[in-house]
Amino acid sequence: AMPRSGDGTVQESAVHDLSLYFFHKTTPEASERLYLKNPGSRVSLSLPTGDYELFALANTGGDPGELTAERLAAYTLPLCNDEELVRQGIAMSARQSVRVEGATEIPLRLERCLARLDLSVSLGEECPPGLELHSITLRSIPATLTPFADNRPATETLLSGFDQQEITDNSVPARKYYLPENLRGTNPTVTEPRLRDMAHAPEGATFVHIHASFMGVPLNYYIFLGSNTTDDFNLRRNRHYRMEVTVRGVSNDDCRVSMTTLLLSEGFAPEYDLLAAGLIADPMIGANVNKLRAWEGHQWCYSRRFTAPKLSEGQRAELWFGGIDCLADIWVN
Repeated sequence: AMPRSGDGTVQESAVHDLSLYFFHKTTPEASERLYLKNPGSRVSLSLPTGDYELFALANTGGDPGELTAERLAAYTLPLCNDEELVRQGIAMSARQSVRVEGATEIPLRLERCLARLDLSVSLGEECPPGLELHSITLRSIPATLTPFADNRPATETLLSGFDQQEITDNSVPARKYYLPENLRGTNPTVTEPRLRDMAHAPEGATFVHIHASFMGVPLNYYIFLGSNTTDDFNLRRNRHYRMEVTVRGVSNDDCRVSMTTLLLSEGFAPEYDLLAAGLIADPMIGANVNKLRAWEGHQWCYSRRFTAPKLSEGQRAELWFGGIDCLADIWVN
C-alpha cells in the first residue's frame, strides 16, 4: 500500500499476515513455509536439523503463497492509496541465515519496508506581503516496493505527483506520510543547502513541491528528501524523517529546511548504537542477532550536550526524546 496518515491511526508495530519461508541450504525437500493471519509473539515450527535461509513477510494484505527463494528475492509489492490496508500495519520484511539444531530459538527482527516523513510548512515573518502558499505535493514516488532488495526504480515508473494538499493560512501543520524506499545516491558537489536543487539532484530523487505565488505570479519551491540537507538524496526504508520547511522569500533558495533522520522504532534500540561504535556485528546479518543476548538486561544511559536556542518573548523550545520506550529518568544540567 502507499500509506499516509494525518491522524496517527497507522499501527507502526502491528504484525499481521506473517509469512515465514525456511529454505534448507542442502536439502531442498526439507524446506518449510508457515502463514499466520494474526501471529503471537512466539511461533513454533518443527524443522529438520540444518542451515536455512529465512525470508519473512508481514502486513502484505494476505498470503503470498508458495514462492521459491529466487522469486522471493525479487518479490514486488504494488503500491496504492488503500487506507484500510494501511491500518493493518506497515509492510515488513526480514531475511537471515539460521541454523536449526535441536530446540532452537530464532529471534526474528522485522524491518519496516517504508519510510516515515513528518512534514510541516510555514511562511516566515520576513516574507514580503503578497507571497501566498497554495499547495504541497510529493513527487517522484516509487509505484512498487521490493522488500528483499534495494529500491531504485526506473525514473519512468515513478509517480510524478502524489497526495496534493491544498494550503490554507499559509501553513501546513505537521503531517505523517509513509513512503516507499527510493535510493538515488549522493552528489558530493552539493556542499551547502542552496545547491540542493533541480540542477544538482540525481534524476528520480523524491522531493516536496510547494506551489505558491507572489503578487499573482506563480512560484515553485522544491525540497528534496534525504539523510541530510546537502549531498544525500536517499529515501531509506525504516527511517523517520522530520522535515520543517519555512519559506522566507520569493526565490527557491529562500527556504529554511530543518531535517532530522532517525531509525523508525517505537522505542530506542541500543543495538544500533553498539553497531555504530563497532562493538557488535551487524544484527541483520546471519545469526548475529543471537549475540545480543549478552547485552540484555543492561540499564542504558545516554548523554548529550547542546546549546539552547535564543528565544524571543512568547517563543518556546521543545526538547524532543524520540526513543524513550515506557520508562526513563531524565536529568537536564
